[in-house]
Amino acid sequence: MNYFLTKPTLLKMKVLKFMGLAIVVMVSIAVVGITIESDVHVERTITIEAKTKKILKHLIDFRKFNAWSAWIEYDSNCKCSYSEKRAIVGATYKWKGNEEVGVGSMAIIEISRTKVAMDLIYTEPWQSESVVYDRLDDGENGIDVTWDYNGKIPMLRVLFIDIDTLIGSDYEKGLRSLKEILE
Repeated sequence: MNYFLTKPTLLKMKVLKFMGLAIVVMVSIAVVGITIESDVHVERTITIEAKTKKILKHLIDFRKFNAWSAWIEYDSNCKCSYSEKRAIVGATYKWKGNEEVGVGSMAIIEISRTKVAMDLIYTEPWQSESVVYDRLDDGENGIDVTWDYNGKIPMLRVLFIDIDTLIGSDYEKGLRSLKEILE
């Protein structure tokens, strides 16, 4: 029996060991990236020259949402449904659209003179639950309306997708539409 390995054989074994270790590390990173979620915060603000009460009416009535939301443009055939409750805590809005719009629901969980909070749930093409806020503050030239998203997204998505730009551009577009409707 030969107890000595040749240099080329030892080199091959080291390369295979390194490749095996690299594969284990990459699989571990992928598993962690899929299972661990990262906190995500996106917000955009616009000043609207209108009374707070008028702005609130558009923020709390889901039947008015598609008039200014940017997402309905991604799927004009999106199916939307609304709860019997309207413009109060507990009112809900559900949608089922194409891959860009997805499937989900929103429910109003808080309404005050300066804030509306909604529970946002996506069920397709991914699953997530977030809280979305609309805040209203007195500004120099009107009411500063801030659309604010707070959620958790799988770490792997955060690494490869600029969530702030992705969601933020739709928030900007929606707020501009809301401003056009109200002024």
